[in-house]
Amino acid sequence: MSNRFAPMGYKAEYYVKDRYIGIIPWQHDFAPSSTGYESRMDFTAKQDFKVGKKWIRKGEQYWTMMIPVCGKMVKS
Repeated sequence: MSNRFAPMGYKAEYYVKDRYIGIIPWQHDFAPSSTGYESRMDFTAKQDFKVGKKWIRKGEQYWTMMIPVCGKMVKS
């Protein structure tokens, strides 16, 4: 089956203690090697930073996942 959608970009979702914190959009030309749960990466914050309206504090454990943004339909 052919791919009928062209990706419009990706977003990185941030979680702390399995609670959703927010997203950060990524460039349109960026193509991760995997998406969804396969792209999960665990981190420890080296400094405070803001994701959306919430903060991730220094030393806090968090994880991210790369999610594709819905694309536009490609003509067959």
